[in-house]
Amino acid sequence: MPERVFIKVGAGYDGRRHERVTSDKRAPGGATDEEVAMMILPALVGAQLTLLVANGVPTFNVEPACRAAASGSIGIKQDLAVCLEDEKGAREQLVKEWHQFAASDKTLCTRISTTGGSPTYTELLVCLEMARDAKKLPNEDFKVRQ
Repeated sequence: MPERVFIKVGAGYDGRRHERVTSDKRAPGGATDEEVAMMILPALVGAQLTLLVANGVPTFNVEPACRAAASGSIGIKQDLAVCLEDEKGAREQLVKEWHQFAASDKTLCTRISTTGGSPTYTELLVCLEMARDAKKLPNEDFKVRQ
């Protein structure tokens, strides 16, 4: 069956003419080129994040999180200066211990810390410590006692 090409023409928000060329050409698995590209994109982004995390402790702007803590909007009210100092200490500890954490844990915890609200070093550090310590637990099946 010959490949069909479609051109969709429309106006963008800027009022200029935009063309989009699509094709019904399919990869061996039955996916279109566009679908294949959408499947590859998350892998590339994940690989980039993994590479970034492997290089060293990420740099976060913790001030928004500390300002939220100081206003009491995220729970117990904390002094801004104390919060910033705590975050500085957590980052220093991360720098010292970064090599001890598994690469997969660094990637996962960095993703978790940067998802949603403002990231903090304390959140990243706690996540990494919990992941590390969980691996030290005995790997045995626990039976329910009756």
